[in-house]
Formats: sequence, structure tokens, C-alpha cells
Amino acid sequence: MNLIYPGNVVTYRGAGSGNGSTTAVHMHIVRSGETLSGIFGASGWQRVAQLNGLTNPNLIYPGQQLRY
Repeated sequence: MNLIYPGNVVTYRGAGSGNGSTTAVHMHIVRSGETLSGIFGASGWQRVAQLNGLTNPNLIYPGQQLRY
């Protein structure tokens, strides 16, 4: 599939640190009514909040892109 539409999440596997490894970027687009713990679970939301620089993890917005 070669078409990308608005709102799609694209994952790119780019070059790593030069040693031949690859890194994946995972994104989640927040939908209305979602919470960090609801999306990432009780053990994962803190890591996601830190990774995305969220100063208030209770405040996320529909359409917001979260890396994980």
C-alpha cells in the first residue's frame, strides 16, 4: 500500500547508531476519552509520559501524537 491519509500513523525503521541496527518509532494518536493508563496500562503510562515530556500526564488531547 502506497497511500498515506491524514490521521494515519507511519512507522519508519531508520538507521540506528551506525552499527547496522534499526530503530522503530511507534506512535499512538489520542482519541477522545482516552487516558494514558487506558492506552498504555498501569505499568507503561509513566514511561510514555516521560518519553513525551508530559508535565501533566492527566492532560492529553484528542489528536495528540504520543511516542512509545
